[in-house]
Amino acid sequence: RPHLDWFLTFVWPRDLCYVRYWQRNDDGGYVVLFQSREHPNC
Repeated sequence: RPHLDWFLTFVWPRDLCYVRYWQRNDDGGYVVLFQSREHPNC
């Protein structure tokens, strides 16, 4: 699991809206894509 505590210090939840896609590869690794989205609550 990624350690992102430093990231949360600089970005408020309302400042970042994203969609997360993930895929597990045949070798057991993962590919994770974060894509920005506009949303009325952000």
